[in-house]
Amino acid sequence: MRKLVITGASGSVGKALLSGLCDNFDVVSLSLQEKNGGADLDRLAKELQGVYGVVHCAWNTRVSNSHSLLGDYQNVVMSSKLIYSAHASRVSRFVFVSTVHRQPFGLWPSMEDQYEEEVMLADKIYAPPRRRYGAEKLCVEHEVEMAARMGAFYAMNVGLGGHNGSNVPIRNNWQSRVWLSRNDWVSLVRTFMNETPPVRCFSMYATSNNEDPVVCNETPIGWEPKSCAPSDIARNQVQEGLIALDELWSPNTNSQPL
Repeated sequence: MRKLVITGASGSVGKALLSGLCDNFDVVSLSLQEKNGGADLDRLAKELQGVYGVVHCAWNTRVSNSHSLLGDYQNVVMSSKLIYSAHASRVSRFVFVSTVHRQPFGLWPSMEDQYEEEVMLADKIYAPPRRRYGAEKLCVEHEVEMAARMGAFYAMNVGLGGHNGSNVPIRNNWQSRVWLSRNDWVSLVRTFMNETPPVRCFSMYATSNNEDPVVCNETPIGWEPKSCAPSDIARNQVQEGLIALDELWSPNTNSQPL
């Protein structure tokens, strides 16, 4: 049975994988925290020996999240060490859990007319992220892509949608547009681990098959989400004076503790 390592497994995103993939894989959690606050390369390389795939969910969302003006560059440093260790240990598959906030998806209605596509594509940057949270995620995405293109592993950068512990769409139409069910999240990772992608690395948005989508969730590995968050006019009300609609997002719906 192939062994998978999940970082940030104490959060709802990682927990879903620990329980949802255990029938198909030998799934274990890996803490990236050390007593000195760093991540030890020797320990990581040892922990990743014989591991087939890594899913990197860990992130200090207490400081770096979609509402905060602050960031935590240690998130990038920690991720870099994990990527390096995964390469050195000959890991075959690497999933980085990025965020739908890598771009301000709430601004899409104001810019949609400028493009041919009807939804935001993951491989196209339409506007810079509004917070350091999204910028830090993009930095790590770039490192993952560089490592994969050097032949380290097959990689998937996942712009994670609104996955939450309650596993139901948030009562807001903009958040429900990017909702991701637990079953769809687990099936995405399972598909990636079982398939050989046609490219070394790709980026995607992970959302369910929601009504009125705002981001594209197509992949080159044949994953098809089954769940759906319905459109609801009553939920389509937004607060007046918001600079961007994605401010309605709560960082607690996409929390991935270290």
